[in-house]
Amino acid sequence: MNRKLFIILAVVAVALYSYVAFILAGGSLPKQAKRNSANNNAVHVDKLVLNSVLVHFENRDRDPFLPYKEKPKQPVVIQEKPKKSSAVVAVKESPKPPSIRVTGIMWNPTSPVAMVNMPDGASTVAKAGMTIGEVTFKKIEKNRIQVAYNGKDFWIDR
Repeated sequence: MNRKLFIILAVVAVALYSYVAFILAGGSLPKQAKRNSANNNAVHVDKLVLNSVLVHFENRDRDPFLPYKEKPKQPVVIQEKPKKSSAVVAVKESPKPPSIRVTGIMWNPTSPVAMVNMPDGASTVAKAGMTIGEVTFKKIEKNRIQVAYNGKDFWIDR
């Protein structure tokens, strides 16, 4: 029984393979199309041109196999205006904490994540070490986060 089944499957497989090879070789074209074309294997240039995408390459004297190197930037020279001496000494104000609101903390000891509303109104998810705008998220604890803003660290409670 198994031999008969194997022989039947082998005959069907050979027949299907032959049919697919016949189709791929161009055997399924109608007779009229075969008569009209002088060479069935000819490559038609108009089909190649119509199906191609125009690509423009610029020579920028870069080798694609070498790592990218940034060109050194020219230093900007700023001319300072002479300062006027004033008797009034300006008192430095301590930087104010950013207007960030913590909407949630997803606590995991290995990778905690905080959901925050930023000063510009955008809601985002922050991890420790991320910098968004001028705010750097330094540490995330269970009930609060530590951020650096204008050179100073702030703790923001949930």
